[in-house]
Amino acid sequence: MAYPYEMAKALPGMLADDGFTDKRTLAAAVAIGCGFPVHFLNGRAVMPGTGVAYGVAILDALHLSGYPPMSAVAVLRRGRIWVPVTAAGAITVGGVAKYAAAGTWDSAATNTFPNASFQSAIEPGPMGNVVLIELHDPTL
Repeated sequence: MAYPYEMAKALPGMLADDGFTDKRTLAAAVAIGCGFPVHFLNGRAVMPGTGVAYGVAILDALHLSGYPPMSAVAVLRRGRIWVPVTAAGAITVGGVAKYAAAGTWDSAATNTFPNASFQSAIEPGPMGNVVLIELHDPTL
C-alpha cells in the first residue's frame, strides 16, 4: 500500500487556524452541512434562500455529515474556514466568496457572502474538494 506524502488539507467546516474568530451557536431549522453557508431567520439557522447571511457551519465531531434539524449548529462568523467546492467548480483566489443554493462554494455561483473571500486554490480532501475562505476579510 502506498501512502501520500502529504495529508489532505482539511474536511469541510474545519477551522483553518487558531487566529481570531467569532463563533455562535444556533438551533437548526433544517439540515445543514458542515462548511455550508448559514442564514439567520426567526432566531434559527437556515440554508440560503431565506433570512440573512450569518456565517458558516463549523465541523463538529458529533456531526461529521452535517447537522440535523433542531440540533445546535456551531457557526463561524469571523475567521478562516475550509468549505466544500461545487463539483467541477472554479475558484478565483482573492476573489469574493460565492455559494450555490445547495450550500457549496464556487466563484461562478450567484450568491455572494458579505465580506468573505477565497484564500486558496481548490484542494483535494478526504470528503471532497475544499477551499479556504475568510469571513470578514479586511481587504474587501
